[in-house]
Amino acid sequence: MSTTGLKPFEEVIGRSYGKAAGLADPSAQSPKAQRSTTIRRILHGLVPPAAFAGLGAALAAVFGSAGLLVAIGITIAMFLLQVMASGARFAEVDWDTAAPYWRRTCLELPDAFTSTVQHVVSSTLARRPRITAIHPYLQPCSYGLPISSCGHPECRHAGSVVAGRRRVFVIGAGYVSSPATELEATLRHEMGHAAGIMARYAAMLQTAASVGWMIAGSMHSWIAIGAWWAATAAVGWTNELICDAIALRATSAAACIDGLNATKRATRIPWKHRPLNWLYRLVWYTMPPLPVRIAALRVGALFKPRDRRPVTAGSSQDPRC
Repeated sequence: MSTTGLKPFEEVIGRSYGKAAGLADPSAQSPKAQRSTTIRRILHGLVPPAAFAGLGAALAAVFGSAGLLVAIGITIAMFLLQVMASGARFAEVDWDTAAPYWRRTCLELPDAFTSTVQHVVSSTLARRPRITAIHPYLQPCSYGLPISSCGHPECRHAGSVVAGRRRVFVIGAGYVSSPATELEATLRHEMGHAAGIMARYAAMLQTAASVGWMIAGSMHSWIAIGAWWAATAAVGWTNELICDAIALRATSAAACIDGLNATKRATRIPWKHRPLNWLYRLVWYTMPPLPVRIAALRVGALFKPRDRRPVTAGSSQDPRC
């Protein structure tokens, strides 16, 4: 514990991202547990549209035409609260402990892995001056194995977290043994979500979706609800495809596709449960299916300019990391 009352970087980040939910032991990957998890996620995904559509119908009944203005005001307040909450979530982090944590962690990691991470961090900081630091965090093996022994496809998790002008790379232990090009493509994609205008994308999309569901509910029209579902799905798909294009530009189509195929293998479920998975995809509609993303990468590769020099993972150091 820090003398300033702040907590170590790995303690705070690990509390939220230290272990993937539902993977504490191999039995959690049984078909029965997998089916239960999918059903819970479907119900979780249905709650916001149903709640906001119902709220919109109630506002229209109570306030009439002014109900739309009330709905917009509610969603703007929600967006501002989300932005403020994203910063407050990391207010207790002692950021001075982030670099020592990563140096200690690197002692257990292959040089190819650490140099690839450092290469992505350094090049992103050079291109994005508004980002003051990028801190990697290695997500432990979900089965409790040492990092060097983890080869589980289920542990291939990666994400980027916005913490003010800082960013946190959350990298699953399953990526430690991945090829450098595949790892770099994944990190480039995730950093695309947390850089520039994309950094507030999740909050903006959630806000827009909320007001849209309320408007559709106030119109008492299934057509309006379906139209808004399609519109927000298009925005979500576009976001993912843009981040795929960022990774493609920095690496290669082969590296990006290999990474997606590995993810596909890790999330494959038995055929008899596929209809349930399709329903899940229908509810969580803002994420494009992997075959769509792979097809887009193949098309994008046709228009990618020929590299003047090969892209390799370097080992340049940046004091802000």
